[in-house]
Amino acid sequence: MYNIYHFFAFLINVRSELSSVTNLQDYHFNSAPLAYRDNASFPSLVLRMHKGYSSPGGEFVGIMDSESYNVPPFESHIPTGALSLDTLGHDLKAKIYKSMQAAGEVPGWIREREVYYLIRGRNNGNSKICLVHGSFFENRAKPEYFVREALEEVLADFLKEQTLNHDQFNMLCNIFAQETFADQFRQVSIGRIKFSLGIKTRENLGANLLSSFYYPQIKDNTLNFVIPHYPEEKNAHRMQKLRWTLSVPILKQCEKIYIKHPQRSDYSVLSYAL
Repeated sequence: MYNIYHFFAFLINVRSELSSVTNLQDYHFNSAPLAYRDNASFPSLVLRMHKGYSSPGGEFVGIMDSESYNVPPFESHIPTGALSLDTLGHDLKAKIYKSMQAAGEVPGWIREREVYYLIRGRNNGNSKICLVHGSFFENRAKPEYFVREALEEVLADFLKEQTLNHDQFNMLCNIFAQETFADQFRQVSIGRIKFSLGIKTRENLGANLLSSFYYPQIKDNTLNFVIPHYPEEKNAHRMQKLRWTLSVPILKQCEKIYIKHPQRSDYSVLSYAL
């Protein structure tokens, strides 16, 4: 079996290479445990699934590289802790389905998959590498809400001299927000057209995990596994999984720390020196 814990174990073994490689997206990850790989879009990696296990795998991993200690913008999606394949749009979904089926998997077996981001920041010759659960960057409202909120601002800018009542304004915002996620072709005289909105999400400063000001616990030249700090019973179960995956000597090498997200719960961090 293979899941995100095994993936982190792999990262521990190659952490010096991850620090020095020119482009993190181009690193040659072991393809055997992967059901999908794409350097150009999210998800960058999809781990294989293993039906019947308590941690079945199948996680999405987005790879992000920054030449500073700022988390780069999230391209083409709004970050979240779990995603369904159905939310990725028709073309990308079909591409991932084809790759999974070629790997002998049933894509729809897991309704929602956990999302992680492998993020590397560089600053003055130092590096921070974090494998972080997507909930760290998640907003509780649905993605459609944020698209609508952005469209409200756009329409307000362009309609300064126009007169729209409140209901008309809301109707336009709702129509465009729904069309953005509809993934539907519209028939026109020249053929068919599908509207697509290029989404780029930049996190608030308080969610900049690489920042030494907000998160001094994340030190220079470290590899970090950042996951939600669950209730005691669930934390014990997670630690058991880590002990199964990592050898006891390797687990003892890490520094166990906690960080506080300004808008969410605490997060546990396993930190290894590069």
